Amino acid sequence: MAEGGADISLHPAPPQTDIVAQLATRLERPVPSGVAAFFTAYDGGVIARRKPGVAESSAPSEDPEDGDVLVRFINHEEALALAEQGGSSLKGLWPIMQRGGQIVALDAEGPVTEEAEWPVVQVADRSVDRLGSSLLRFLRVLLAEVSYELSLPDERPVPGSVVEVNLKKSRLALAEKRCQLDPQLSDHWVDWADLLEEDGQKAAAQTTLERGLTAASQPGPALLAGLGFRGLLVNDLATARAALEDAVSLEALTARDDDARLDASAMLLLIGLETGDSQLAKRSRGTLKNAMAATGAFWRAEAVRALAMGDNARTDLALRLLRILIPDDTDAAVIAENSPAVRASVAAIIRSRTALDEGDFDAAARAAREAMAACGSLAMAHALLAESL
Repeated sequence: MAEGGADISLHPAPPQTDIVAQLATRLERPVPSGVAAFFTAYDGGVIARRKPGVAESSAPSEDPEDGDVLVRFINHEEALALAEQGGSSLKGLWPIMQRGGQIVALDAEGPVTEEAEWPVVQVADRSVDRLGSSLLRFLRVLLAEVSYELSLPDERPVPGSVVEVNLKKSRLALAEKRCQLDPQLSDHWVDWADLLEEDGQKAAAQTTLERGLTAASQPGPALLAGLGFRGLLVNDLATARAALEDAVSLEALTARDDDARLDASAMLLLIGLETGDSQLAKRSRGTLKNAMAATGAFWRAEAVRALAMGDNARTDLALRLLRILIPDDTDAAVIAENSPAVRASVAAIIRSRTALDEGDFDAAARAAREAMAACGSLAMAHALLAESL
């Protein structure tokens, strides 16, 4: 099969092996119909970038070291071996593919009822992040992501260029597509809302989170924290508090959710201190414990991002949180000045961080130096330069 510049090669399941029965025995529970349908038909394979000049009928490489292999489906025998090697770290999980160096697995312990489909998760070093509400929904999203990945330009686009504008539109379209293909996954709605917010579509971002709250099978802390944050922005403390308390109490489905619970606790601490609710403030400090500085660093970065976007209300709220979490932070006062020099420095800081995230250390160092030249008193710029060198 071919899909938007990619070759999809899935091997037929061996007729002499009842993979579904073995899976049920191994995981000690019935195999959902969607998972059973897939493993009855397929056992291993790849999704690979089509090589120039190679006919569509040619089988793609299955060498995991081949850079054109985008996704490698794990066959039953290899999955058994991985499950054995993984021990307790893979308890209740069944490896199904490798993507970007990470293991993707089915979570047989994730569903609330036996009849429900098994969610799909990524097995990271210290977390198990949910990627899909079911195998079949995940696979549909995967094909959309592969198509997007193959459409990306070879080099980072020039800021403000037509290529960059089109890339942002494509990223937004993909985020929306994910929500259409797997509306039950909370994280998809958070991703889409964040991109809409970055694009200046604040009302659409709010609506997207509200839609996600009703569509997601298990709304995660990040989604509720996003709603709570937006409630604080408009000073709707009752709505904000209810959403944030839900965020703290909900099960974390991803590493982002773990962070969101801390962010929600910081916002509840702000509400407690500013409204004189000492019990709320005490509970929030208890949740934050030793994470005050790390959470404060997030809100410092959020203040910088908001200032770069020209969002004064968001900048002010982020700074209020930063002052509570790290009272002696030197950058807070500088950012609050909101002078032309500070805004120029902040814009360069954003460019430096983006370049670092993309692995372009030279560009990151240049942008960090520009930030220091515009305003030398922002410690963030000095830290970014050190990280870039």
